[in-house]
Amino acid sequence: AEYAHEIGRSAMLDEIAFPAGYIDSGGRFFVSKRATTKNLEARISARDRATSLARFVVGNPQPYKRGGVRVRVKRKGTATPMRGAWLTGVNSGNRGLAVRVARGGTIPGRRRGVAGLPKLRSDKSGNSYLLYGPSVNQAFKGVGDDIKPKVSEFMAKDFSRRFQAAIRSSARGSK
Repeated sequence: AEYAHEIGRSAMLDEIAFPAGYIDSGGRFFVSKRATTKNLEARISARDRATSLARFVVGNPQPYKRGGVRVRVKRKGTATPMRGAWLTGVNSGNRGLAVRVARGGTIPGRRRGVAGLPKLRSDKSGNSYLLYGPSVNQAFKGVGDDIKPKVSEFMAKDFSRRFQAAIRSSARGSK
């Protein structure tokens, strides 16, 4: 589990531009169950809450200014300008990325309207929404197929090594 956790963490950081230390803090990605001699099951857990798109803002835009921001979610991608978006304060002093849309409008890049996105409480018009990027869980699922071969190979070698050690140990004990 520790090996899969480390490989998964590296793969996510290669794919998604999470801020430094984001994955490792706040219980976002961790080994939630370790294998024992009686139960070989191990589990890696990742937080399912969406990540505020404000964490992916490039540069240092001024909060509450509606000139737009640039956002980069993919590690190797380029920053995408988002005109009309601005950084705003949300609960607990965190930052959020907000955008205002016309009534019944859509957000560029979304197939559907804004239903399901949380409205910005301080907006009196009711047309401002907070934007979100991928959750750590979504990122982990996205790299899952990429890391399976490495993890499977490691598990097979480790199991064989431990099994051989147990056989040698029991053979010494029976003499």
